[in-house]
Amino acid sequence: MTDITKFERIIIKGFLKGYASRDMISAFSEDYFETIQLRQIFRALKNYFITYSEIPQVDVLVNEISKDKSIKKDEIRNMEAFLEKDEKFPEDKFLYAVQEVNKEFISRKIRKSMKNAITFLDKGELVKAKEVLLKGTSDSMNENKEIKIVDYVKNFNDRKEGLVRRRDNPELYREFCIPTGIRKLDFELDGGLRRGELGLWLAPPEGGKSIALQDTAMAALLVGYKVAFVTIEMTPEQTAYRLDSRLTQLRYRNFRRSKLSDEEVGCWEEKVKTLQENSLKIMGVPEGCSCRLIESELAKLSGTFAADLVVVDYAGIMSPNEGRYDTSMDWRFVGAIVRNLKGLALKLNIPIWSASQLLVGAKEKAEVSFVDVGLARQQIAAHADVCIGILQNAQLRAMDITKLQLVKVREGCESRFLEVQSDFDRIKLERAVDDSSEGVVPF
Repeated sequence: MTDITKFERIIIKGFLKGYASRDMISAFSEDYFETIQLRQIFRALKNYFITYSEIPQVDVLVNEISKDKSIKKDEIRNMEAFLEKDEKFPEDKFLYAVQEVNKEFISRKIRKSMKNAITFLDKGELVKAKEVLLKGTSDSMNENKEIKIVDYVKNFNDRKEGLVRRRDNPELYREFCIPTGIRKLDFELDGGLRRGELGLWLAPPEGGKSIALQDTAMAALLVGYKVAFVTIEMTPEQTAYRLDSRLTQLRYRNFRRSKLSDEEVGCWEEKVKTLQENSLKIMGVPEGCSCRLIESELAKLSGTFAADLVVVDYAGIMSPNEGRYDTSMDWRFVGAIVRNLKGLALKLNIPIWSASQLLVGAKEKAEVSFVDVGLARQQIAAHADVCIGILQNAQLRAMDITKLQLVKVREGCESRFLEVQSDFDRIKLERAVDDSSEGVVPF
């Protein structure tokens, strides 16, 4: 008997002793067992547990196993003998066995994905090999995800004490939320986007989606948060210059045309010096950008950089986790991409901002809805926590006003429409510079 088989046997006996918690049994799978008979026993045990919410007695479990006609009678008798044998061991030995079986299971999955990747490499299919290896590694990381269960009544005192502490000591217990930098909008969002939330900017073509995302990223950086900015349409260098414009409030066209004066170059340099290294990472992904790829790149940086916010420019040109990886323009999968983004926000426990495109006809509308979303409107409506439309029809342009419409706010808001004066050439949804004096407008 191998060591892993011994550990697998301990797990089965531990389940029968009631060592495992409810969430552990729910998270465990028959695939974790390498031994076929133990896999069959666990399958019957879990099916019974799911149906009756309790661990079966040995005789009941044997009866459940015998319902599987693919298992021979001799094998059932061997299983019964194993289950009836009383074995004593402490709970910590059971928990150690769980860890060892889990490690072996992940190891098997990674070895299998590597073997498949090598097969594709031998055929000269490099992209497919990378896809298989990346998927296998990511899936292995997702195994045995922790499921948190809170008893509503029992948890009341913890919730009450936490709320009172935050109320009485706001300077010490500031709730984690990342502001957009737009005063009116942050007020409606009660401070900004929170952990696990997905926010989407909605705009027609050339309506300011990228500018909104760049503005949001720099606003977070300037108040001390670490930001990962994923750019798909633009190069990292082009994005960096746009962020330079947002940081300095110097016109972007002067960065683009290399027309900064010596004084402006000095201002630019001083502004950048106020920022810490490893506080903003710009990831340029020309094609095939999926949430799994973003997660993999963030894992590579984990030694020096841990993002508080991920910004992706933008959802409509990403690739889904499941599907083709050699293209970034497969419109059939936009709904899956939005689900992937929400899942990534929950998994990393941080906010994610991205954008989605409105139909061309929405450009002249004074109000939009999910009907105006070009693709996957139902998925966007279901999975995004915050959706903000950027509206600037002819009338608004004549008044030099941009209207922000809160199309969806999961937690609700007081006002659905906000009006601001924007400055797109300084990558700002809410203007910060008075052109008459080139000075900063005091807010």
